[in-house]
Amino acid sequence: MALVWRSVFLVNLRKQANSPHVILHFISGQPRCFAYWQEFQKCYAKTDSPKECTLPANDYLECLHHPKEMARAAIVQQEYARQVEKASKENKKTADAVADSVTVGVGLIQRQGSEDSKSS
Repeated sequence: MALVWRSVFLVNLRKQANSPHVILHFISGQPRCFAYWQEFQKCYAKTDSPKECTLPANDYLECLHHPKEMARAAIVQQEYARQVEKASKENKKTADAVADSVTVGVGLIQRQGSEDSKSS
């Protein structure tokens, strides 16, 4: 059982080692959000009211979880999808207009109704 757990652990470690923040941790020796944690901890130690440390706390949480970045990415993705849908609707309208339009002939092929109209 221990051998299975060790192999699963090593596979997960290899997957994590490809992510940029783990590589940065190995190069610099510090976790990616350590500086933000130090700022928050310093503020929290100096103040009597924890409400004064909301900005460093927000910076630290943003570094950890990226909620603002993910919200911006979702907005960009929605706008892109909207623009693609708009372009496809415009292309469909153009294609429908071309398909429904009257075919213009050059006069090389006689149509059935055209001879009757010429003789009158």
